[in-house]
Amino acid sequence: MGLLQAARQPLPRSWSWALGGLAVVAAVVVIRHLPQSHVYLKSWGARSPRIEMPWDVLSTAMDERALKAAMPMPLRCIDEAKESNGLGDRVCYTPVDAVDGVAALTVAFFLDEGRLAQATVQLPWWAHHAMAGQLARRLGAPVAIQDKPVRGVRLLQWRLPNGSININRDPGWDPLAWSAVLWTPLQARPLPAAPPSR
Repeated sequence: MGLLQAARQPLPRSWSWALGGLAVVAAVVVIRHLPQSHVYLKSWGARSPRIEMPWDVLSTAMDERALKAAMPMPLRCIDEAKESNGLGDRVCYTPVDAVDGVAALTVAFFLDEGRLAQATVQLPWWAHHAMAGQLARRLGAPVAIQDKPVRGVRLLQWRLPNGSININRDPGWDPLAWSAVLWTPLQARPLPAAPPSR
């Protein structure tokens, strides 16, 4: 049987069901992420800064002006209801191509009552492990590692004199979900210490 004749043969029923199931799963994943799709589209279509994140200069003493002066990229700031994000009442953000040499989507700084409250770097799913490795190279081994998930998430944590840096321990299975690095100030409750290495 020639190649052309084989191409005209109908697929076996099991293949049809498998391909149909795969199409349904792909459609569900895409539809689930439609509200965030603009971030991916912007990151693929435009040139954005590649930055080194100055984690060590972040401080709750920073107001918006001090934050903009300390950052190596321009920031757009808007008011946002704290109830919608749980992090602050104003957010300053910018799209980025990379942070610390790792692919990234956006950098956002949340201010609460005029002062820096949290900072986050949003990463594409496929850059999660690269960022965790980069944090370990830059900051050393994490000081806390969650074994049991809290609300479905286990974290790695590094402590700095000005706060802590957290990243999900596991990226999950959804290739369109974002991973995030989160800086929290000193007064935030730290994770329990990591068990000693064996």
